[in-house]
Amino acid sequence: LIKNPVTTKCITSGLLFGLGDFLTQTTIEKKNIKNVNFERTSKMAFVGTFYAGPILHVWYTHGVPFSTNLIMKKFSLNNLSPAKISLLGVSVDQTLFASSFLLGFFTLIHYADKMTLEGSYENIKSKFFPTLITNWKIWPISMYLIFNYAPIHYRVLLANFVGLFWNMYLSYMHFKKPVNLAKEITNDKL
Repeated sequence: LIKNPVTTKCITSGLLFGLGDFLTQTTIEKKNIKNVNFERTSKMAFVGTFYAGPILHVWYTHGVPFSTNLIMKKFSLNNLSPAKISLLGVSVDQTLFASSFLLGFFTLIHYADKMTLEGSYENIKSKFFPTLITNWKIWPISMYLIFNYAPIHYRVLLANFVGLFWNMYLSYMHFKKPVNLAKEITNDKL
């Protein structure tokens, strides 16, 4: 992590995204090992390696500290406790980064699946907000603990281990059929 942080984080992210998909197929979708779609797993690993790893590295080592410091200077928040600085970092992470990251993830995985732009748009339209809401149920407490207690160079690694379960969820959300939310709401009211 110290000598080759980007490479290490990219490889770790790729392995954990691939493992997340594999576990989704074998535990949630109940596929036996013979029926696992390894092409699908390799696409998730690809997105983890070449998208999530580098983006997460830059964001958590530079983006969050820069944004947090900028806000602290802009609003003269010089005397914040470390815990409050961590909360500020989580707020920045969940407002600026989470939605952008998810849009990038869905766009790239759709591209890897050779989905049309129209199909990608419809898929994102039906899955983005449920995924973002679930993100907000999982990541704020995880990121608070990571920001508050982990050295900067271990943050992506720790986030990746929490993210293994998140990656399972992302795989599940991507590969399940799109949901027609308007139809689902109408059917629930009947």
